[in-house]
Amino acid sequence: MSNRIETDKKGIQFHYDLPPEFFHYFLDPGMNYSCCYFQNKNDPLEKAAKNKLALICKKLNISKDDYVLDIGCGWGNFTLFAAENFGCHVTGITLSPSQANYVKNKASGEGLSHLINTTVMHAYKMDFGPQKFDKIVTIGAIEHIADLRKMFAKCFDVLKDNGLMLVHGMSIPWRNRKEQLEGKFSESMQFLREHIFPVGQMITLNEVLKAMEENNFEIIDVENITDHYTLTLRCWLNNLQKNKKEIEEKKIVEPLKLRAQLLFLMGCVEAFKDGNVYCYHTLARKIPKENREQLPLTREGYCLYPEPDRKI
Repeated sequence: MSNRIETDKKGIQFHYDLPPEFFHYFLDPGMNYSCCYFQNKNDPLEKAAKNKLALICKKLNISKDDYVLDIGCGWGNFTLFAAENFGCHVTGITLSPSQANYVKNKASGEGLSHLINTTVMHAYKMDFGPQKFDKIVTIGAIEHIADLRKMFAKCFDVLKDNGLMLVHGMSIPWRNRKEQLEGKFSESMQFLREHIFPVGQMITLNEVLKAMEENNFEIIDVENITDHYTLTLRCWLNNLQKNKKEIEEKKIVEPLKLRAQLLFLMGCVEAFKDGNVYCYHTLARKIPKENREQLPLTREGYCLYPEPDRKI
């Protein structure tokens, strides 16, 4: 497993250890590098990014007394948002030292260091001693995890009984997955592995849910947010195209990296639009051996919590 972990570290760092300034040129100010949530298609990118974070916090019923684990915390958009707006304690893990340092510095600058802990750690190696978390969130990370069963087994270990977990991630339809299993990889997938993300894969929603259920998680709610990703990607692509000249002049990244990112975003817009890639929110909870708490009687009970006390 040590070889797998080292491969994953190198693969993640290949993309995410690019200068943070590069990502600033096309992401929202909060550095949200995953699907946003649009209340209408004309929402500005920054508003849609905050919509998504607020929705996740609502589904998880985040409160100031919670200890939350953010797996694959990226540049800390959820970690910082939850700590600032709800006053909860958040532990973020990532395989990118650049991202971990970025989050630590930003938390310090915003006076949130007492609520935020960020560390470089693989999901297979999660170990927090006796600490158990009330909530777990993973946003846009399952695509980089080779063995989801192994990750969800660790999630079960570190989550309290009846604790909630939200998985925000991409999946592919069975027709595409069948080709993968037969060893048929498209040119776009080969390009992705060579120039953007050398590690990870996308599987079907059924496989994701199966990995969760096999580790004693009870599925509560699944929401398809695929069309929101098409809108998100168009915003990112427009921003990168608009700032392309300045990025080139400042030599922020190598020309090949810039061209690859442009092609990647263009391809992703078409992939989501044509239904070759999907994106889902899956809400689940850890099933205890006894004392299973009763769930809300309606779907709205988990998707439309009363607004908790917060700044936003």
